[in-house]
Amino acid sequence: MEVIENPESIHLDLPTNDNCHFINPFQLVRDKITGSKTCLVILNQEIAISPELFERIWGNCELRICADGGGDRLLEYSTKHGKTESYLPHYIIGDLDSLSDGTKKFYEDRGVTVKQQWSQWHSDLDKSIVLCDLYFNRGNIDLNKLDDEDGLFKLDSETPKSETEVSILLLSAIGGRFDQTIHSINKLFVYSETKPNLDIKLWNSGFDEMILLIKKGENFVFLPGDKKNYNVGLLPLGQRVNLSTRGLKWDVTHWESHIYGSVSSSNRTVADTGFWIETDEALVVNLQIEM
Repeated sequence: MEVIENPESIHLDLPTNDNCHFINPFQLVRDKITGSKTCLVILNQEIAISPELFERIWGNCELRICADGGGDRLLEYSTKHGKTESYLPHYIIGDLDSLSDGTKKFYEDRGVTVKQQWSQWHSDLDKSIVLCDLYFNRGNIDLNKLDDEDGLFKLDSETPKSETEVSILLLSAIGGRFDQTIHSINKLFVYSETKPNLDIKLWNSGFDEMILLIKKGENFVFLPGDKKNYNVGLLPLGQRVNLSTRGLKWDVTHWESHIYGSVSSSNRTVADTGFWIETDEALVVNLQIEM
């Protein structure tokens, strides 16, 4: 095991290994992108980001879904910023125990599909993620033909697994109730196994922070080329991991990390291109960035 303290600014070459996973975590929030299969899921917490950032994310996402009370949050936000007719989601889905009648009518009057799936065996977040996967796998789905209990999951069970890569950004998934935060992180692990075609990231609007899952193996995380240092946490929330890194202030080699022992919770980037991680198990990473 080795720990190295790097200078505040270093150069890091990109990996040449064909097996390396290349990750651009801030693509949906920083860049203008076209041609990718992208989805925004809004959950039931206050949307606390700037109008400029929200407009960029909205425009970069081909599909927009509100998870139950996320419809109320979207209407509150769009009303506040005078964009109620511009920010119309494609779907609102969930058990609908949170969505207000007024919001439901507002969106239905404007052609938005509001679908109840009242089964409690799946969360509203699950329902949104599965809907997103089916949408890009099967095309536009007529939800009105599905039963109101768990028709979406019956359809999913009948559908061959997709290899179509889809980027999903969960907005308002972090920072509210702690159990719901853990639930959101849990889904990073679950869907990395059950639907590995889905690239799911969580956005914490309270700190302009992205949370993502780093896969087992070699990974390179691209960062914006503004040469700033960004706070990074390497969080072994699944199981014990063995880590090696390059491009961080405190780089490690064959460093064991687990929730009962050592955790790199206050590291930061110092390399000009991004940072490299090799891990023997999946690892949660949080990145705080100045927007």
